[in-house]
Amino acid sequence: MRSVFLKDMAYRKARVVLTTIGIFVLVALILLLGGIMNGLRWQARRYFEFTGADIWIAKQRSGGVAVGFSLLNPEYVIPAIRDPGIDQNVPISPLIFAQARPVVHSKETKAVVVGYQIGRLGGPRQEQLSEGRLFIPTPGEYSPEQQLAPAEVVISDIGVFKELGIGETINVGGKTFRVVGKVKDLFFVFDTPFLFMDIRSAQDAVLLNSIFVNTFLAKVTPQTSHYVVGSGNESKLTLEQFVSWKERELSQSEIQNLINNGQVKINGKRAKGKARLLKNDKIEIVRNTPAEVAARLDEFGKRLGLEVRSKQQTIDTILENYVDEPMKAVRFFQVMLWLVAGIIVGLITYATTLEKVQEIGVLKAIGASGTYVMSMTLKQVALMSVIGLLLGIGLISFAVHVFPIFVLISVPETVAVSMMGLVVCCLGGCLAAWKAVSVDPMIAFRGEI
Repeated sequence: MRSVFLKDMAYRKARVVLTTIGIFVLVALILLLGGIMNGLRWQARRYFEFTGADIWIAKQRSGGVAVGFSLLNPEYVIPAIRDPGIDQNVPISPLIFAQARPVVHSKETKAVVVGYQIGRLGGPRQEQLSEGRLFIPTPGEYSPEQQLAPAEVVISDIGVFKELGIGETINVGGKTFRVVGKVKDLFFVFDTPFLFMDIRSAQDAVLLNSIFVNTFLAKVTPQTSHYVVGSGNESKLTLEQFVSWKERELSQSEIQNLINNGQVKINGKRAKGKARLLKNDKIEIVRNTPAEVAARLDEFGKRLGLEVRSKQQTIDTILENYVDEPMKAVRFFQVMLWLVAGIIVGLITYATTLEKVQEIGVLKAIGASGTYVMSMTLKQVALMSVIGLLLGIGLISFAVHVFPIFVLISVPETVAVSMMGLVVCCLGGCLAAWKAVSVDPMIAFRGEI
C-alpha cells in the first residue's frame, strides 16, 4: 500500500510530466525575476561601497550624485568641508560622475564617466585592476602647437567593453581615449560600465572643459569611547545619566539620538536610555558616525548651497530612483506567478483525480481511510513539486551565466522560494485531495462521477 501513489504516478506519466514542467518553469521565472532585482540592488551599491567614501557632497537640491546634476567649484567647496569627524589623513576628493555615450568600434553605447585623482577616493587602485595599469593624468598646461597623445582611460570589463583590448581607443564627447587598464565586477545599474579617467580629461570630455566637478568625497573616522561602570553611585545611574556624566559636552537631545541610533551599548548590546547599570558593565559610545558628520556638514553647507549625504543615504536615494520604483511591476508579476503556480497544480491534480475516481472507490471499498487517500494525493503533489523545484533551481543556476544582464541569485531567497513554492503547490493540491476523500465507493463503481 505504501507504494500505491508511486505506481499511480507511473501509470499517468503524461500528467506527472506536465505538472512537473509547469512547476519548474514557474519557479525558474520567479527566481529569475528575484535575481534581476537582487542584481540591480547590488549594482546600485557596488561603486559607492567600492570607493570607501563615507560622505558625498553635491549641489543643494540637485538630487545627489547619480540621480540629479550637480556642479561645484573646488576652490569654494574644499575649504568649507571642516568637521572633527573627517579623516584628516584622507584628502577631500573631487569627483566627476556623469552619464555618457562613448563610441566603441563605430557603435554608440552607454557608460558612466568617472573622473578622479589617483591616490584619492573615487576610483580603482593599481592592485584592483584585472589587467593593464592606471592612466597617466593629462598635463595641466601645454602649448597649442604641442602634439599630445590621446588621454588614457581604465574601463569596466563588461558588455561591449570586453571586446576592447589594451591599447585600443574609444571616443567620448568627441575626444579620443586609449584603453590602458581594465577592472572587473565594477559597473552601475543595468550593466552600465565605468570609464575611469583623470579629472582634467573628464572635464574636457563631459563638462565642456569646465573647471567644475560634480561632487566631493570624504572619509570619516568614528570616535569610540569605552567605560566600565564602577561601584558606588555609578552603578545606580541609568544609561542616559551615565552618558551625560561622561560626555559633558553633549546636549540631552544629542545623547538621546546616540542611544536611539544604537551608538551607545551595554556589554555590546543596544539598550534603552532608562536601562539601569550594574557594576562592571562595559559601556561603548560611538560618535562621529558618517550619518552624524553628514548631518552636521549638511546643516552648515546649506549657507553655501551644498547638500551633504552619508554613503548609506546616497545608496538609498539611488535604490529608490533606479530600482525600487521600476521594480514595483516586477514584484506584482512575481505574486501573479505564485497564483498561477497554485492554480496550475490544483487544476492538473484535480483533473487527474477525476480520471481515477473508480480506483479511489476501490481503495475505500477495501478499507482505505479518507486520511490515507488524502495523504496519497498530497504525496504525489509534494513529489512533483520537489522535482519541479529542483529542476527550476538547476535551470536558473545555469541560466545566470548566459543571461544578457547581471542576475544575482541568493541562497536565502532560493530556500524561501522553494519552501513557499512547496506550500503553494500543496495548497493547490488540497482541492484535489478533498475531492478524492469525498468519493463514494458505490457511486464510483456505477461510473456516475
